[in-house]
Amino acid sequence: MTIARPFLMFQDGSAQAALDLYFDTLPESGMVRVEHWVQGEPGPAGTIKVAVFTICGREFMCSDSPIKHDFSFTPSSSIFVEFDSAAELDRVFGILSDDGQILMPLDNYGFSQRFGWLNDRFGVSWQLNLADERRAWMADTITPDTLRFERLLDAPMEKVWRYLVDPELRARWFMAGPSELKVGGSFGLTMDHDNLSDEDVATPEKYRPYIGKSWAERITRYEPPHLLAITWDGGDGGEVTFALTPEGGKTLLVLTHTGLRGRDDAVNFGGGWHSHLAVLERRIRGEAVPNFWALHAQAEEMVGKTLRQTHT
Repeated sequence: MTIARPFLMFQDGSAQAALDLYFDTLPESGMVRVEHWVQGEPGPAGTIKVAVFTICGREFMCSDSPIKHDFSFTPSSSIFVEFDSAAELDRVFGILSDDGQILMPLDNYGFSQRFGWLNDRFGVSWQLNLADERRAWMADTITPDTLRFERLLDAPMEKVWRYLVDPELRARWFMAGPSELKVGGSFGLTMDHDNLSDEDVATPEKYRPYIGKSWAERITRYEPPHLLAITWDGGDGGEVTFALTPEGGKTLLVLTHTGLRGRDDAVNFGGGWHSHLAVLERRIRGEAVPNFWALHAQAEEMVGKTLRQTHT
């Protein structure tokens, strides 16, 4: 069988120290097999002649070079790691960058909500990325008449259901108001988006007139804790369905918005649903949401781009 593995060549006998750092820091990381240099061989006895190991479940190889070369590691070749949790990304970035070199500090660079690039203390280059919204677009359906979003949430179904129907929890990621939880009952909503950001963020001018507006939609389906459907814009803007399915301790949420009135609805509601779901993911993980409106602006831009590419 033909196998390809990235190979790291360390100098000055530092391979084992580097591996110890990686194994202690990253999940699913450890030694698969190792052979050491022995007395009388070209390399210093006890250093690594060749090793196969895993980082985040992916196999690598490495060695301690017995020859001192004029070259070493370079950022043009790096290890790219994606994280589902911003807190875990921040933790790993802090450990790997200690006594190393930060090439790009953790920040929102447009292509990612949170990304950082560093060389660790051994010279190995790492790109660390929060892989949430960007990857989620691959499972989304965006058309002028239908929106469909899939999100795998890190919580049991009963907890996710509470975030849909409990007004206090729903207000933390979307909108809430007094509701009658039954088919034909009201589903209260109040636009209080100023409270969706954890930092002091100004509401964009075009949305300011709607802050504080309250209304109620009608529940068309109610099957706890699996399915909730409501009208949108009194039914003129279609119907929104939230479907929950348990997946091994997590929950697959499928949000479908049908009956859109065209491209403008798709951009407006698509950007809104995408950004609200991003907030929901963070709230469930116990993470902060610094700027809801930044998420919203990016989502609207991406929805518009998708529609231009697929429905010109």
